Amino acid sequence: MRGAACHPPTIARNWPARTRRIPRLPVTEIQRATSSEAPETASILVVVLNYRTAELTIACLRSIAPHVALLPKLRVVVTDNASDDGSVDRIGRVIADENMSSWAELVALPKNGGYAYGNNAAVRPALASPNPPDYILLLNPDTVLRPNAIQALVAFM
Repeated sequence: MRGAACHPPTIARNWPARTRRIPRLPVTEIQRATSSEAPETASILVVVLNYRTAELTIACLRSIAPHVALLPKLRVVVTDNASDDGSVDRIGRVIADENMSSWAELVALPKNGGYAYGNNAAVRPALASPNPPDYILLLNPDTVLRPNAIQALVAFM
């Protein structure tokens, strides 16, 4: 300990005095070409992973519903990570009762394999299909979309 007060740690001595700013890169021609795609023509998969948050997931689905009329190729898959609280029944009932079944489906998973497992259960088959989606949007169940949120994201991409 004798020399500790006199000598600051090596990392502090070598640390730059100022943080360097990273310059903005110009938009490339490839980025310009993809951002001009009309959101209405893009196929979009939205994945919502549920684990014991049925009411939040239902609110999320209800916030997605207004986007469906504007984005005909929008599809939603709710994956349930083996909730044992009745979430599957409640979410499934809302999808059926509120006429969401034409654009939303519920996949009950056999185990709670975590975040990546739950999302990949919807993403893998979509990417392996003959017509994979142009975009995939992962939403947490507590997400409530604002009007035109998905269109803005696709337009930006």
